[in-house]
Amino acid sequence: MGARFSKYSSNREDSYLYTGTDTEIVPKTVKHVHIHPSVTTIHSNAFKECAMLQTIRFFENTPASLKTIKRGACTGCSNLEYINLPESVTTIEERAFENCSSLSSVFLPQSISTIGNFCFRGCTSLTSVKLPTSMATIGYNVFGDCSSLSRITLPDTLSIIEDCAFSGCKNLVSIALPESLFTIGNYVFEGCISLASITLPVSVSTIGDSIFDGCTSLALVNLPDSITHIGNETFCRCTALTSIIIPYYVRTIGNYAFFECSKLASITFSPSSITSIGYSCFAGCPSLKQIQLPSSITQIGNSAFIGSGLISVTLPNRLAKIERSVFKGCLGLESLTLSNYISTIEDEALRDCPCLRFIVVSDDSISTAAETYVSEKVKSLNQTSINLPASITSIGCNAFSGCRAITSINLPVSLTTVDRDVFSGCTGLVSVTLPGRVTKIERGAFKGCVSLRSIALPTSITTIGDHSFKDCRSLTSIKLPTCIAVIGHSSFSGCVSLTSVESSISKCEYDGNYDSSSSITTIERYAFSGCSSLAFVRLPKSVTTIERYAFSDCTRLSFISLPESLKTIGEGAFSRCPILASITLPIL
Repeated sequence: MGARFSKYSSNREDSYLYTGTDTEIVPKTVKHVHIHPSVTTIHSNAFKECAMLQTIRFFENTPASLKTIKRGACTGCSNLEYINLPESVTTIEERAFENCSSLSSVFLPQSISTIGNFCFRGCTSLTSVKLPTSMATIGYNVFGDCSSLSRITLPDTLSIIEDCAFSGCKNLVSIALPESLFTIGNYVFEGCISLASITLPVSVSTIGDSIFDGCTSLALVNLPDSITHIGNETFCRCTALTSIIIPYYVRTIGNYAFFECSKLASITFSPSSITSIGYSCFAGCPSLKQIQLPSSITQIGNSAFIGSGLISVTLPNRLAKIERSVFKGCLGLESLTLSNYISTIEDEALRDCPCLRFIVVSDDSISTAAETYVSEKVKSLNQTSINLPASITSIGCNAFSGCRAITSINLPVSLTTVDRDVFSGCTGLVSVTLPGRVTKIERGAFKGCVSLRSIALPTSITTIGDHSFKDCRSLTSIKLPTCIAVIGHSSFSGCVSLTSVESSISKCEYDGNYDSSSSITTIERYAFSGCSSLAFVRLPKSVTTIERYAFSDCTRLSFISLPESLKTIGEGAFSRCPILASITLPIL
């Protein structure tokens, strides 16, 4: 073969005889290729992007010598429909047939022991594959995005399936995994939207990340007892999955493992040593009404049950912290049982749980599995009350925000700060008991608690933050401690029923009286704006500044006495106070 190009047949201008020389260049216009019997290797990129190529054939009745198809040999041959590989082939390297989108079938001889990464990726017309018995590994993304692949036969010799091997195989309905399999990589069946069931062999101990992510038809999963870890996003968005049994030896469940499994209604934990549930693990599972958490659990990650359908939950005794947003948006959650070992409730932990009515503190002797105890305890309560364990030292911002069913709450004695927006929007909250160690009520802590009638402020409080009691429309009176130093802007704005504010030294003489003796130097902007029932104000001697609009829209305010210490009155401080008839100004 001395010529650089060789036509296979003189009467077919679209055919070509491939001889496998190092310098050989195949014309891009070729449609049919025959491989010469002497060829042992099809070189890298030999037919790359020959978009008109339709068939690759070997001589009949002539033994082939081909051993290896090198990297990218037929990549991008989008019209390639047929190739008959000879029994001599042992290795197909990576990307050899990638994006051969017209290839509908391929015969893989038993001689093949290696198929490289991405080998058949993007072969969107490929419908079935039978892998040779000599194969031990399916490489990375070998059949990724083979969207027509509906049937594949795996050999009994297979031990490893690498990452993304069948990712995006949208028509794959079922696959039998051999008992020889030890390792299943990440994303292996991601996006296999027709896969209906899967049984993992007992030889597998770890399930990789996102292995079944987006398998929207997956309804039946059988996990062997050998499994010790369920990876991140393993069953994420498996919207047909209704139940799952977590095997005995599982110790950790990864982040987003069952995220948005919208039909998941039953999770059974075998008696186990599981210690950790990852963040957002069961988030977006509205059908999940009940869950019995094993006593061995020590950590439940952020947002683990956010937006789930849980009605009641008993937390394990070994759990020391309720992480951020764990039960946020659980619209049906009515009761929560805590142990005496809980020390921290983090930000937004129970935010927007409008049906939350009970928090029960379990006895040390009560197992977290004691559903009967919890049920009877809840039934015995006739009020929507919250009693938090004395062990709690910190409650994060927005922790109970939007819990509209709570009517009363007793905060733990060790609490020193009521954090930002912690009870904002608790529209059913009528009364709150603050412990004697609280020094700060942070911004918006009780904002929008429209049913709150009274709150006892301990003498330890020095700061009432901005918007703390804004729009508490039912609040009628409040007693300010002597040591109060800061009342933030808009702190009582919109408290339309507020008729009296009492200091710890002198009590109001009649409804509508504000008489405070304290170390406050500034009445901040909008502090009492819109308090339409407030009639009388006597400011303490320490006040030097009244900021803008501090008492605006106090429509019943008729008298105010200003202290000698006053230096500044801000813009509109008493605007829209139509019946204010008397004001005593200090002598400057």
